[in-house]
Amino acid sequence: MRGLDYLRDAGIKPDSRVGEAIETVMERRHQNGRWPLNLLHPEHIPLEMETGVGTASRWNSLRAHRVLRWYGDSPQARG
Repeated sequence: MRGLDYLRDAGIKPDSRVGEAIETVMERRHQNGRWPLNLLHPEHIPLEMETGVGTASRWNSLRAHRVLRWYGDSPQARG
């Protein structure tokens, strides 16, 4: 997702090469409409932003929504 978010931020127009990655993002969405945290980094972080692996992640959900909107606004997504 980080790579897709980078392409979005760089102003790259989505094409067929991102289709498989977009499908993966959509498949990982939980029923509650958010995306889970996959891992907690072992190093100490002074400000805890996420609570636990498998729970809804604010950052992953933010990135996923931005990426899906970027892809959905493209001619590639419209067919």
